[in-house]
Amino acid sequence: MSDKARNAPDGIVTASPCRLQFTIAGNVARPPGWRVIDLGESGVLGYHPELSVTDVSTPHHRLLLLGDLLDWAGPELDNARILERIAAGCESLEDVIRATRELGGRWALLRLADGKADLFHDAAGMRSVCYAKTATGQIAVASDQGMLARIAGLEPCLEARKFVDGFSRRVSQWWLPGDGQLFRGAKQLLPNHRLNLRTGETTRYWNGDPAPEDSAEECMTRATARLSGLLRAAARRYPLAIGLSAGWDSRLILSACRDIRQEIRAYSTAPRAQRIAGVDARLPEHICRRAGVRHDLLTPPASPTAAFDSAFTEHVFRPLPEFTPYMETELAYSGGKVAGVTGNIAEIVKLPYAGKTEVEAFDDRDPAQLARLVRMHDFAYAEAAIGRWREEAAVEGSLTVPELFYWENRCGRWLSRNALMFDIGWREIVMPLNCRALLVDLLALPRTLRQRPGCQAFNWMIKSQWPELLDVPVVSKEAPSRPRRLLTDARQALRRVLRSRKSDRR
Repeated sequence: MSDKARNAPDGIVTASPCRLQFTIAGNVARPPGWRVIDLGESGVLGYHPELSVTDVSTPHHRLLLLGDLLDWAGPELDNARILERIAAGCESLEDVIRATRELGGRWALLRLADGKADLFHDAAGMRSVCYAKTATGQIAVASDQGMLARIAGLEPCLEARKFVDGFSRRVSQWWLPGDGQLFRGAKQLLPNHRLNLRTGETTRYWNGDPAPEDSAEECMTRATARLSGLLRAAARRYPLAIGLSAGWDSRLILSACRDIRQEIRAYSTAPRAQRIAGVDARLPEHICRRAGVRHDLLTPPASPTAAFDSAFTEHVFRPLPEFTPYMETELAYSGGKVAGVTGNIAEIVKLPYAGKTEVEAFDDRDPAQLARLVRMHDFAYAEAAIGRWREEAAVEGSLTVPELFYWENRCGRWLSRNALMFDIGWREIVMPLNCRALLVDLLALPRTLRQRPGCQAFNWMIKSQWPELLDVPVVSKEAPSRPRRLLTDARQALRRVLRSRKSDRR
């Protein structure tokens, strides 16, 4: 059944800037109300009171979990029981990293042992970790680069800002490749890397698995079981709202919720102009009516309230203005108590650059060609950053360089920043595909099963869980043609100019 469209009333829920964020530093100023934990020589952990933090010690080490771990095989297990199992069963950092392979969630994990301090995060790096060396030589860490700059006393990086100014005229949602930031000396920890908090050095710990000998059906069966288990685990932690579109990714996520369909809701967000014409506004309602799942259609206003706009600007450094009314609407909808569930990360396995990398002239060792995949060509800053990433990005097994590039750059930078922005509107952002073992199984499938528009692997997984969901057509969003993309870019540029003029008038 479908609820009527919902508009966000003003003033019902107060936005909390820096929500679910953390810092690791010495004696620095932190936002009011934050909690602290002493880390000894590693400084002090400060964190927003709604961020889940779990602290477990054994004779071998002390483990601190920031965020939530989800166990698909034990959905009933909470953070403490999972972390206690890891701490008791592991003796080294490598053991701890391996122990998270089958786990999902959005988290960072700090290990203190033998005078060492090491930090790593979830498979796709969705719990953002920014770091820099302070004037005293200590390594400071923060979720957001703006807060990092404040506590570490960093100066702007003019080269990065010049790149962003140029790139944002080409695309609406800018992001930085590699590990650089908009402040000099600041970096972001990329997925599949760990950070030494004593030296500030990072080390790659994963670059692919040996190609499995299992059949495609065995891989898809395992992936299906993990996906449904992770959603059951998430439903034990918080109320869930599935972000539903007309495409494959969200349909796959919904199909894995069949056993918990009475405990979830689905929602779609569409501006008023798209309410009638847009398939992402119309098809989800039909899907949910057939599935017996509650569906809500959210309609963001043309512009946010001044109070929320101010809070969002404080929440993250240089947020995307076009997100602001959406975030205010979703905050009013969730009340900060519901977790938003998204199918993001699926693009890693769906051959994101198919058609661009299969031409004879493509060379995945060339940073300029990798930059062109993400429309960063002709930017010296981007090509240099991608070049540094490529130098240490060897791949193993069935994993390809373009897939790892999407995983660590597009997801690790663009998507993690989006998740950080979304934190202001939701209790948590749940990405059920954010599990290394699940991703490895899907990446091992033949390309013919993963490519769009058919997405045969996702089709198979949906049919095996909730086949009735395919009674409503799936609308796959292919890459737009060049003329269409240029028209879209022109419209977005015009909107940015109009927003800028409106801001100046204020």
